[in-house]
Amino acid sequence: MKRFYLSFAAFGLFAAIAVPSAAGAEEGASQSVRIGLVKPKVQMDGGDSAQASETIRRMFSEYLSGPTMQVTLLEARLPNQFEEEARQAGCDYILSTEVVHRRGGGGAGVLGKALGNFGYVPAKDAITSIVLSGAVRTAADVAVSVKAKDEMQLDILLLQPGATTPLLTKTAKGRAKSDGEDVLTSLIEGAATEIGGAVSQR
Repeated sequence: MKRFYLSFAAFGLFAAIAVPSAAGAEEGASQSVRIGLVKPKVQMDGGDSAQASETIRRMFSEYLSGPTMQVTLLEARLPNQFEEEARQAGCDYILSTEVVHRRGGGGAGVLGKALGNFGYVPAKDAITSIVLSGAVRTAADVAVSVKAKDEMQLDILLLQPGATTPLLTKTAKGRAKSDGEDVLTSLIEGAATEIGGAVSQR
């Protein structure tokens, strides 16, 4: 009987230690923010802008995913619709982006050259489509077609659902100094860093 009592007491002590740990994990999860990613707008000469758009969004998704940030891919295109979609998905913020490519010496835009030649394979979500379409589209795929003096411009708009004043707006530009330079990643990484800082201060 005494041995049973000691075993029961030991079990109770273990439970008391374990429960706060689980609660702490739940608290950590509840403190993370969710960002809804609208399909980026892409301005380029030729190529498949839809594929380029999904590539850019996938890159943002990778940079903005972590212990304190989660992302949701929003499919609606009209502002009032993707705002409602974001609300239903429990998003704390909505991120809209636009990328403009300007060829330094004229000709087709880098996004069109690098991404527009891949065939599109329909899938249930954007990320699956990218994977099924062949090679994984990354900044390296874009950099292959970058020429010296090419310029990329990235515009971002971050706001909370229902808000009229943006939490963050930014325009960043990058110009390739040499052929094959990865301009896109540095722009997206810089923007993601500012976005992370903005949402962490709320």
